[in-house]
Amino acid sequence: MVDIAGTLYRQIHAAGIAIVGLSIGDPENKATWTVQPSALQASAQPVIDAFDIPAEETAWQWYVVRTDRDQLLYGCDWTQIAGAPLDASETAAWAAYRESLRNVPNDQSDPFAITWPTPPFVINPPPA
Repeated sequence: MVDIAGTLYRQIHAAGIAIVGLSIGDPENKATWTVQPSALQASAQPVIDAFDIPAEETAWQWYVVRTDRDQLLYGCDWTQIAGAPLDASETAAWAAYRESLRNVPNDQSDPFAITWPTPPFVINPPPA
């Protein structure tokens, strides 16, 4: 879930409005969202009005997907180094899996329903 206050605070600052605080009363009612000092409310209001929670949540979820993907890639980096205990076909299978992982953000449209590629095999699976 996106941090509404933190994200909006950064957007207001990016717009050049030097607020020192932000309060989100009811997340569903932007009329309850206020900035401090209150003299900057009118300046910040267009940014508040344009703030799109579903779009921000989707952007955040894509960030989570990329982070998860990067961890999966990191976890199998060893399969592509010289001296890895794999034969040529296993190395190629891991290379294909890694390519599928790199393509996850581009090949899928819903960050909330990712279909992750399956690794070719698991080395030392955890105990059952």
